[in-house]
Amino acid sequence: MKPAKLAVQTPSGKIIRLTRKSEHMSGTNDGDGSSWETVIKIGEKGTWRGLVLADRSARWCVFAQWECA
Repeated sequence: MKPAKLAVQTPSGKIIRLTRKSEHMSGTNDGDGSSWETVIKIGEKGTWRGLVLADRSARWCVFAQWECA
């Protein structure tokens, strides 16, 4: 199974990719989960979204969203 590709979308539409933390990549059991990270300076108000790249369609799909006021 290929690892997921995750990102955060800003209210203005910019997509910021998350990177998988290397200490979790050495395990062989995919059921253990993994950690992802990036550094984002929150300067925009509005709706932010968590995205995952769909395997077959190569499109970003929303898995979470939240508001920054």
